[in-house]
This record gives sequence, structure tokens and C-alpha cells, in this order.
Amino acid sequence: MVTTSREPAGLLKNGQQSRRPTGWRRAVLLYRRDILGMIGITGLLMLAVLGILAPVIAEYPGSYGSFEAINVGPSREYWFGTDELGRGIFDQTIFGIRSSFYVAAIATVIATLVGILVGMLSGFFSGLVGEIFTSLIDVFLTLPLLPMMILLASVLSPGLTTTALVIGVFAWPATARIVRAEVVRLRNVDYVEAAHVVGVTDTRILSRHILPNAAPPIFINLSFVAGSAIIAEAGLAFLGLGNPTNWSWGTVLSHAQSSGRFLDSWWYATFPSLFIAVTVVSLNLFGQAMNEVLNPRVGK
Repeated sequence: MVTTSREPAGLLKNGQQSRRPTGWRRAVLLYRRDILGMIGITGLLMLAVLGILAPVIAEYPGSYGSFEAINVGPSREYWFGTDELGRGIFDQTIFGIRSSFYVAAIATVIATLVGILVGMLSGFFSGLVGEIFTSLIDVFLTLPLLPMMILLASVLSPGLTTTALVIGVFAWPATARIVRAEVVRLRNVDYVEAAHVVGVTDTRILSRHILPNAAPPIFINLSFVAGSAIIAEAGLAFLGLGNPTNWSWGTVLSHAQSSGRFLDSWWYATFPSLFIAVTVVSLNLFGQAMNEVLNPRVGK
């Protein structure tokens, strides 16, 4: 009789017990298998590197450029062409990364914090408090956001921080709705009921038991909020409600429109628009990939 030796299940050849990756390590491994997700995060990293290296690879646009370089198309010297004042569109676009990312980051933080607070209060409490905050979400969801943002931005001092605050104030309802749905789902689970029985306070239950379990959809929503913030900033700046001294992609488009050469000098608006599109698409690809990784109902 020939006997064969088999290693115990769960053991590697060197005798060590094999372990399946869990937690964030598993999420990273799953994310790396998503081709579109890797494209999205690569695009964001490349844009971030360009923004960090902006002072090295580009010259900060001044009030005027070279007189001989007015309305020059893309060339070896001016990669993205120039505007009606002889300033390089490449310089404006590269420095616009910093402004657009700054606005998106601040607006996303504000919208997320407000959305978490309102969503948790509306979903956890079933009495008058819950009804008030639920109604607040419904009211903000029905508001015409662009006219409201234009109205608020027009009465405040122009600046990147002001623009971020305006966008964040009106961008939180989507996050609040997601948080509320998760809180409603989690408030009656066994461990929350057990926490109520032993006398744990509502604040501790929300912070220690419900919020950590509601974190994945909140994290996934960050990329979509950031993409919406970049588009909103570009729209407000295009309408002239931003600070013209702060270069952003919306500011470049606003100058292109006011110059009267929006169509004749095609490069003027094309390149900042491409950067907006690449950023928003990259954020959406990143968010969709994270949804498949962190949401078990989608990843099955």
C-alpha cells in the first residue's frame, strides 16, 4: 500500500497556518483587481502630482503675458496655447488643479460632516426630533441648488474658501439621506438593542456602534460629492462668482468666454474642460470600484 502524506488544511508548506486577508487588506486586494477602479485612482494620483509640482513645471500666470504670444495655438513652447493676453493656458490649467482640489476637499468635508450629523439624528430618533431633521433633508433636496448657490456666493466675499463653504452648505443632503437609510437599518439590530438594555447612552450608541457600521457607504459617497463639488466650483467661477485672482478651471473658462474667442481659439476652453472631465470621471470610477469592494450586496 502506498501512503501519501497530506498537510493539514489551512497550513502552508512551511507549517505556518494560512490566513485569508481581511479588513482593509482584503479591500485593497479586491480593489486592485478592478481595472476601471485602478484607472480612476491612477488618474487622481497623476492630477495630484501635477498639482503638487505646479510651481516646478509651470509659471504662475500673471496679469499679462507675452505680447508676441497672443492667441497662439498649441505648440512646443505653449503646449496648451495662449489666451488673448499672451498667458499660457497650460500654466493656468496646472495651477487650476490646486484650486479645484482645494475647493472639492473643503466642500466634501463640510458636506460629509453635516450630512452625517443630520442623517444620524433623523434616522435614529423616531419622535419630533427625527421628523424635524427628516423634513430638513427633504426641503434641501427640493431646493434649486444652482440658483441658491449663486445667490449665496454673490453676497459673500469672493474666494476659494467662500466657494467651498457655499458648495458644502448645499451638498450635504445626499450624504444625509445615505446615512439616514443606514441608521434606520441598524438601529433595531441585536447589538444596538442590547446596548439600550444595559443603559448605554444614545450618543455612545451612535458613535461606537452605528457610525462605524455605516462608514462604508459614507466613504463611497465621498468621491461623488467631490466630483459634484468640482463641477459646481467650475460653474460658479464661470459665472464670475469666484475670485478672478485665484486660478481654477472655472476661472479659465470664464476668461475664455469673456474674451469673445470661446469658439475661435478652441484650445482656450478645451484643455481645462478636459481636466474637469478627467477628474470627475476618475472620481466616479474610484467610487464605483469602492462600492463593489465595500458593499457586499454589490460585490457578490
